[in-house]
Formats: sequence, C-alpha cells, structure tokens
Amino acid sequence: MKTPKQKITSLSRILKITFLIAACALPLLDAGFWITNGYPFLKPFFSWDIIPQFGTQPAINPDQLSPLIKFLGFLLSLVPTSLYVIALAFLVKLFKHFENFEIFTEESVKCIRKLGFCILLNQILYPVYLALYSLTLTITNPPGQRMIAVAFGGQQLILLVIGCTIILISWIMEEGCKLKEEQAATI
Repeated sequence: MKTPKQKITSLSRILKITFLIAACALPLLDAGFWITNGYPFLKPFFSWDIIPQFGTQPAINPDQLSPLIKFLGFLLSLVPTSLYVIALAFLVKLFKHFENFEIFTEESVKCIRKLGFCILLNQILYPVYLALYSLTLTITNPPGQRMIAVAFGGQQLILLVIGCTIILISWIMEEGCKLKEEQAATI
C-alpha cells in the first residue's frame, strides 16, 4: 500500500508527463487542422473544430478558404493555443515541484499564480482574438457578408472566475509559506 507521499509523487509524475505531451501536441494539432481542412477523416469518431460559429451564420468550412486565409487563420489560432501551452508549461513545472514534494514553496506559489494569470489573460484577450479571427476568415467574402464578431459568454466568465480563484489560492499559499518560514525561524 502506497503512502500519501508516494501517491502524490507518482500522480504528480503522471500529470507532469501528460501536461508536457499536451503542450507539445496542441500546436501540432492546430497545424494539422488547417493542413487537413479540419480533420475530415475523424468526423465519424471525433469533432475537432477550432473555427467558432459566428452568430447565426453557417459554420465556415476550412476547405473553402484560400491558402493565405488558412495560414492567417492558423497564425491567429496560435494566440489562444500559445496561452494554453504556457499554462500547461506552468502545470508541468508545478507538478515537478509536487513530484519532489516541494508543495508549500515560493516556486510552487509562483507557478500557481502564473497559471491563474495565464487563464485570466486568455479570457481577457478572447473578444479581441474572436474579432480578428472572424474578420480574417470572412475578409474575402463579398461586401455585406464580411463580419467582425465579438463575444464574451458564460464559458469565458467561468474561466475568468477560475483564473481569479487560482490567483487567490496562490496568495493564500504565499501567506502560508511566510507563516511556515516564521515558525521555522522561531526557536
């Protein structure tokens, strides 16, 4: 039977590796989406659609876009993807600390805080990203069919609250670290 410390170490190692693989795979999956026109061979089994539907407009089909627009769409899709990769990198670093049982340390607190700010920034940038994305994908449409979509929905609000909560937890952990140091200094 594993001790709690062994459980933390082994699960942290698994999560660290999982998040590292995900961080490496996300940009490749985005590129694959644009190269294969939306992974049409996966449609019967899995839906991977990074092109949002803009209001009541029909969904944009990637195979109807020019290579230049696809490339620009790919570059724009890298904006949220890069923030996801950064967040995953902070998780990798955090779980590396947890694997070494460095839980209430300044470095762990910094990782948690940076993760929270990364989530927060992603949601703050979302309306701007969506506006640029919608304009890029519809810029070659005839006049009257081009659009700029701006949205901030329930999912963004939930992630904004989660980001703020993670930042608050990091501040609480930081205070806990200070108390731990003060107690260690007291003889």
